[in-house]
Amino acid sequence: MRKVLLRAGILLGLIVVICFGLWRTIEKTDIIQPLEQVFFSTDGVLQKNWFLANVKVPFGEGLMAVDLKALQRRCLQQRQVKSVHIAREFPNALRIQVKEHQPCAKVLLSKNGKRSVGLVSEEGVIFEPLQYGRQQLAGYPTVADVPKTLMKDGKIVGFRSVFRLLQFLNSNAPDVFQAIKKLSLRHFDPFLKKKWQSIEFDIGGTWTLIFPIEQPEAALAKLRSILRSLSPQQRKNLRRLNVAATRPTVEFL
Repeated sequence: MRKVLLRAGILLGLIVVICFGLWRTIEKTDIIQPLEQVFFSTDGVLQKNWFLANVKVPFGEGLMAVDLKALQRRCLQQRQVKSVHIAREFPNALRIQVKEHQPCAKVLLSKNGKRSVGLVSEEGVIFEPLQYGRQQLAGYPTVADVPKTLMKDGKIVGFRSVFRLLQFLNSNAPDVFQAIKKLSLRHFDPFLKKKWQSIEFDIGGTWTLIFPIEQPEAALAKLRSILRSLSPQQRKNLRRLNVAATRPTVEFL
C-alpha cells in the first residue's frame, strides 16, 4: 500500500512540475512576443500615419506588456477623436479602431494673436481639424457670434438643435443649405423654449434669413412662398427675411 501511495505521490509531483513548466513557458513566450504591426481604421479622415506620428507605439516591446490604456489616453488627447478601441491581435499586432467627431460647421478661432479654423461637431464640440484639406474646410458654413454663456469646456451648449436644423435644410432645401455662408448664434438661446429659438443665416453673402428651430417645415413653406412672390429686382435688393416670426417680415435695400 505504501509503495502504491509513494508512486502516486511521485507521479502527481511530476505532473505538477510539468504543468508549472508549461505555464511558465507559455507566459514567457507571451511576454517576449514583440509588437511588430498596427492595423488602423477610422470612420473619419485620420490616417495611420497620423496615429504613428502622434501616439508613440512601443514597437519591439512584448505584446502583452504594451499599456493599451496609455495608448488610448494619448490618442484621446486630440479633440477630433471621439473614442478609440485598442486591442491586441496575436501573434504580433495591435488593432486600432477610431471614431471621430463628425463636423457640420467651422468656426474662426483666435489664440495668442493667431487666427485659425476650428470645426464644430453635431454635439457642439470644437476641435482642431487634423488631415482635412482646404476644400473640405471651405465646404462648411461658418458659425459666428457665439455668446460666451454658451461656451463650456470647448463646447457650444445646445448646438445639437442647430445641427438638426442644418440637417433639415440639407435634406429638404439643398439650394438654401448650399447658399449658407455663415450662421449667427447671436440670438440663439437653448435655455428658452424652442418656439423662441431661431438662427440667422447669411445667404450667399447678400441677405439674411432668420429661421426657427421649431416647426421648420412650416417655415420652409413660408420661405418658398415669399421667394416665389418676389420679382427679380426685389430678389436682388433683398436684405433680410424673417420666417421665424408669426407674420414673416421682408426688408429690402
